[in-house]
Order: sequence, then structure tokens, then C-alpha cells
Amino acid sequence: MAKGTIAATAVSSELVPASANRHEVVLQHISGDPVYLAFGETPVVDQGLCLWENCPTIIINDHRAGEAINGICDSGESASGTWTTDR
Repeated sequence: MAKGTIAATAVSSELVPASANRHEVVLQHISGDPVYLAFGETPVVDQGLCLWENCPTIIINDHRAGEAINGICDSGESASGTWTTDR
């Protein structure tokens, strides 16, 4: 099992690195603003899955789990959280 922290800002960043052997990723929002997620591509504010206080946990257990997970917050915003994987 691997685990790490999430630190998202208004600049796109890789939250979880890609891993071809991974089958599941659990993302948890701890504090801050909404984080918009993209899998294997650049995230866009107000598009895709959103990790935030009203949806604080997202479990990815399909083909996207092995891709790099990238995140971005809206201008002037930031967020923190954690991630864990099955490998």
C-alpha cells in the first residue's frame, strides 16, 4: 500500500503519480477549497470530478486508478488532503 498527501493550488499539479499496477486509489479532502481532478491529463476548474467538503472521499477503482491524478483549485484557492492506494 502506498500513501501520500495532497496539496492543490490554482496551478495544476500531480496529486498521485501513475502506476500501471494500481487498481484502486482513495482520495480524501481534509481542508480548503474544491479540487477539480483529471486522470492522465491537465485538470480544468469546474470540470470533471470534484473533491471537496461536501464530497470529501472519492474511491477510484476502474481503469483511471493507474493513471496520474492531477488536481487544480480555482484562482486564489488551495486545498489539502491525503491519498492511499492498494499498491
